[in-house]
Amino acid sequence: MTLKPENRQIEFNSNGQKLRKGAIQIVEISAERGRLSAGNVVSRRDFLPFGEELYADGVHWTVAGKYLLTGQDGVRQRFTGYQKDTETSLDFAEARMYANTYGRFTAVDPLLASGKSANPQTFNRYIYVLNNPLLLTDPDGLQVTSNPDEDSIKLETQLSRKAPWVGNVRVIHNGREVKNDLYVGDQFTIEWKFRINKLDDPKRIQRASTVSGVDRDRSTGFSNGKPIGTETEITKGNDSFSDAEGIKRLGDAKIVTVGARADETEVTMSQTFEIIGRKDGTPGASNQINFQITVVDPRAPLTPNRNSTKMEKGPLPANPAIFTTRTNDPRRDVTSDPSKAISYRNRKRSKEEEEEE
Repeated sequence: MTLKPENRQIEFNSNGQKLRKGAIQIVEISAERGRLSAGNVVSRRDFLPFGEELYADGVHWTVAGKYLLTGQDGVRQRFTGYQKDTETSLDFAEARMYANTYGRFTAVDPLLASGKSANPQTFNRYIYVLNNPLLLTDPDGLQVTSNPDEDSIKLETQLSRKAPWVGNVRVIHNGREVKNDLYVGDQFTIEWKFRINKLDDPKRIQRASTVSGVDRDRSTGFSNGKPIGTETEITKGNDSFSDAEGIKRLGDAKIVTVGARADETEVTMSQTFEIIGRKDGTPGASNQINFQITVVDPRAPLTPNRNSTKMEKGPLPANPAIFTTRTNDPRRDVTSDPSKAISYRNRKRSKEEEEEE
């Protein structure tokens, strides 16, 4: 029985030595009385980065070392696991054929989505692995990946060069944007728009963005984008802090619209809340609810720059796009608009006020 192991970017031979990229060992295992005996190497192959096979030269690659003189041994799996067409010497890459002598595919890439505006190399529809065969492979002739056995999100992260974006935030009550105080029992909806790198899975889109209450105190710390610390800055009954305990969620955030914008997915979401009032029940006091919207894109680089893959460090993980109603938010690259904070009276509306509403 002959086993044909999958191609790996780095393989080790029986002596523990690293083989060159694309190297393959063919191992023969014999069955004896229902048991498998130790495997013996019957054939080895080495390839140059773009796939030209290195045959036995009597010095580095010898017949005694199980290298071939002509490459004809009946095993068709060759470079990166592609099957070799012996008549044309082309490699079968599933979606199209690959010519290792030129380092190019023989037909255009049929997957239009593999073209990324942020990486002009991808618009050469004949190119093989962006001219970087030491790091990347293309297991199906459609899209490059850093490991054929894993999701290609890591590579797409490098190619997309788009950090997430959030904006167009509205706070709506009774069909109108909130301009004045609300009251206990009133419901309001926060609506916002965000952009992430192209994503088609509704569940992953749903998880990309969240709304949370935030603390207004500038000295308060943050951990993983969430506030830690105590509410402060209370003056003369005008409570200007997050007051997140004064509201309750009425269900999860909902996707309103999903659309395409170049190579990005543009999403409008909304979430509805109800004001339940402060626990201390202070009548008539004007309270303020600050909130923040966070967008995290699993395919985006760790940078707030929408056109750069440079990894950046700072007091906040750079990948999330954050909108907050905090005044003078100390975190960098955070969009802040205090006018969107919700103010409410810690009592129910009177009949006169209901009629005016």
